[in-house]
Amino acid sequence: MLIGIRNENQQLLQEIAELKDRLNRSLEDSVQYNRLRGQLLFAQRQPDRKVFAEIIGESIDNIHQMRLINRGSKHGLKRNFSAILREGLVGRVQSVTPFQSNLQLITDFRSRVPALIQRNRIRGLIYGTQTGLEMRQINRRAKVKKGDRVITSGLGGLYPKGILIGTIVEVRVQPHELFQTASIETAVDLSRMEEVFIIISGSYPEGSPIFTD
Repeated sequence: MLIGIRNENQQLLQEIAELKDRLNRSLEDSVQYNRLRGQLLFAQRQPDRKVFAEIIGESIDNIHQMRLINRGSKHGLKRNFSAILREGLVGRVQSVTPFQSNLQLITDFRSRVPALIQRNRIRGLIYGTQTGLEMRQINRRAKVKKGDRVITSGLGGLYPKGILIGTIVEVRVQPHELFQTASIETAVDLSRMEEVFIIISGSYPEGSPIFTD
């Protein structure tokens, strides 16, 4: 009798564990579907051609802010192509192999992005700080405030104009300095990013996962 009850309990526990696993997979599928659906709708609405790529690796040191993606030259990618998401700018392609590429995030300490404050068109240069962003070389007399949105200026030709970079969260100016500095909160949560779009210019190989209008 007791052995039979014990066996039944073990069977029920196993069934409960299996149901929990199925529920978890279902929830994960739902979360991924909703996230990807929004990103793909964004890609289809934009005039630029884009390649969809998944992130398959990241830098293992604390110095560089890099991500590895599963698309390369065979899919039309080239060095310096911009990486974006619906929320805003991610970074640029730093190096390419036939089937994979390395992305340099905008938070990498080597990253520089010419930028504009969207509200008043004040210019500055975005620097990666490893943990975030700073907008430097802002004219000292410029009216800059917390909450201002910062976009790419298009200067230098590396990044297209008008992509959201982030929002100003703090403004600092010292009495002896000629410029202001603003701390920027990135528009994209780079720590939780699972996929990106690479903006393609020029020709691209037949059969590549290209999204256009």
